[in-house]
Amino acid sequence: MPILKNCELHYIRLNPKYLSDTFNKDNPTYEVQIRTTSKEVMKEWKEEFSLPVRTIIPENEEEGFYFCSNIKKNKFKKDGTLSIPVEVVDGNLLPLDPNLIASGSVGNVMILQRDYVKTNGTPAKVSILMKVQITKLIKRKPSEFKRDDFHEEAMEVIELQEEHNDTLTEGTDSDY
Repeated sequence: MPILKNCELHYIRLNPKYLSDTFNKDNPTYEVQIRTTSKEVMKEWKEEFSLPVRTIIPENEEEGFYFCSNIKKNKFKKDGTLSIPVEVVDGNLLPLDPNLIASGSVGNVMILQRDYVKTNGTPAKVSILMKVQITKLIKRKPSEFKRDDFHEEAMEVIELQEEHNDTLTEGTDSDY
């Protein structure tokens, strides 16, 4: 499988709990945008790997132009089964929490490429995101409140008295 080296990473969606559902709510995607300012690297991405590469010229000229390509992997395969999650490792090949990776981090991206035929009959190549190795980590600051995090709170327990306990009696499902 090809490995794209020293890619600047942006729009990183590699946590299986928080995938991108921008284009398909029923089949969210693992995603990463790779960037470079090198024309040689851009040509390699286009010619050797057949990646769709865009040139971005920011309105703020101080930021400078760059080339980018988005690489994805669907959460579900065509048959509806779960895809193997995208593996994320650090420079020592140890698992790395994808929530720590901020935009601007640098890494190597492994892709799986397959040939296919477009609906118009033209041959094409699809690239599927498989693994990401972070070689320069810009650590994301944890947010103070995450969507699914609870905070410890006191719990009040109320015990019903005997005479107020409801007892279940036989009935139909519609009775419940």
